[in-house]
This record gives sequence, structure tokens and C-alpha cells, in this order.
Amino acid sequence: MQFKNTLKSFRQFTIRDFISSKTSGLLEIEDVDLQIKDNPVIYTHLNGSFKFSNKDLVVNRFTGKFAESDFSMKGYFINMLAFAFLPDEKIKIKADFISNNLKLDNLLKSTQNENGKTYHLQFSKNINFDLNLDLNNFSFNKFKAQNLQGKVMMNNQILTLKHATLLSMDGKTSLSGLIDGTNPDKFWLNCDATLTNVDIYQLFYQFGNFGQKAITSDHIRGIVNAQIFYQSTISPSLKISPESVYTYGDIVINEGELVNFKPLYKLSKFLKNKELEHVRFSTLQNQIQIKQPEYCWLKMIPILVW
Repeated sequence: MQFKNTLKSFRQFTIRDFISSKTSGLLEIEDVDLQIKDNPVIYTHLNGSFKFSNKDLVVNRFTGKFAESDFSMKGYFINMLAFAFLPDEKIKIKADFISNNLKLDNLLKSTQNENGKTYHLQFSKNINFDLNLDLNNFSFNKFKAQNLQGKVMMNNQILTLKHATLLSMDGKTSLSGLIDGTNPDKFWLNCDATLTNVDIYQLFYQFGNFGQKAITSDHIRGIVNAQIFYQSTISPSLKISPESVYTYGDIVINEGELVNFKPLYKLSKFLKNKELEHVRFSTLQNQIQIKQPEYCWLKMIPILVW
């Protein structure tokens, strides 16, 4: 590494020293293991080729693993030297991020106890990034997806996902959304999603029935096409606040079934109870709303094609 500048004081580096300096050189790492203080995640088999360009670091190649996950990066660590040596300096990572298998549980886990995993979500004030994602397999808790592609950005503790597409739940999903982490005790989450030919049982199951109990994965079957908006708050340990949940969607369910859905039993004066325990339909088109965390059919007369 080469560093060239005239310093006013050798004992007190300033940001001006870094901005006005000329820095160059190469950094190669091979099979490095790394653990950050007070963080249970251990990064292993880190390999990379980097180039210093003044205060920035050019990433020619950076690969590694953590737990069951792997990653490969290529791009820039902007303001790397100032971030490394001076307090309160910010870094921005602009890169392509590729993974064959990424389990978000591995990255967010905080501790492991007799009751299972706990998580701790925290957004640093000093780390921003702009990543082009290409994930072959992605999972978090019960949710699993393949071929996830899109752009994820962190700016001033707000995480934004743009124009993401993925294959999941036997169908295809397009979504955009954000998590506002400026309040360290309560994160705001909202997203818009377009679902195409998704298995509705898996949808409700993998998303924890959207924080409500009125209609769950035990009650519904079929193939759904939908436009859905979801909003809630979550804690740093990733617990959803039920009273904050709001979901609104235009949905079409094909080849559907309602199983032991008790609100239908109110029709028993017209049909036998046994006939209402397992209702099959060809098409159901409706608008739904989940709020505080009640489940409401906004249009009370669904379009059923038997």
C-alpha cells in the first residue's frame, strides 16, 4: 500500500488528510476467518482481491461463507479508509451480491437458547449500501424462495427493496418495500407485492397467517393471483405487533377450497352444516382487509363460479 500526503499533525489525522491524500495498492486475502466483537456470526473461508483507490476500496473479488450461507461480491467500498480509521465516518458499499444459498436466519441470529432462535435487527447509522441481488436460494424462518433478483439499498437506516422478483410457493412474486429502522425500538415495515399462480395455503403458512387467526392456512386451499399491500411494525427481535398489521389486497383464487371456515356456518339455515365444512369453488374474486388484526371481507358478495 502507498500513502502520500503532507500532514499538519502526525498525531491527529483528519478527514481532509484522507480526501487530499493519494493512496494506492493491492490487498489479497486467502482463507480468512472473522468474527466481529459482540456478534455471534462467524465468517469463514473469506477470499478476495482488492485495490486501493485513494480513500475507496475496489472489490475485484470477495467470497466467503457464514453458517449455511455463502456470498460473492464485486464492486466498491466507498470511503473505506476514513470509515476504518476515523469515528463517525460513513461507508457506502456499491456492489453486485450473488449467493447460491442465503439464509437470513444465519445473518440476523443473536443468541440460541432452550426456547429456540432469537434475532436482533439493527441498522447502523454509518453503513449504507446499494446492492444488485442475485440469490439462487433464499430463506428466512418458514419462507423459502428461488431465483431472487432485485436491488436492495440502505440509506440513513432505511432499508429499501426495489423491483424484486422471485419464485416461491409454486408461483412467482414481484415486490417492493422498505423497513424504516430510524427508531431502534420499533421498525416500520411496508411492501407491495404482486402474486402470480401462488399456492395460497403456502402463502398463509409461510407468512404466519399475516398476524391474524380468523382465516389461516388450515382453512384455505387454491391458486391465488393478487395485488397485496402489507404494513406493520416489528421489534428488533422480529416480533410483529398484531395491532399494527394492515393488509389490503385484490385477490382471485382459482380451484379453491374453504375447510372448516366457521363464518360460513351462518348459512346453515339454507344449507346443511356438513356441506359447509368443505366448500369447493372454481373461482373466487374479492377484496380483503386485515386490520387490528381482524379479517374483513370488504365486498360481502364474492363472485363464485362453480
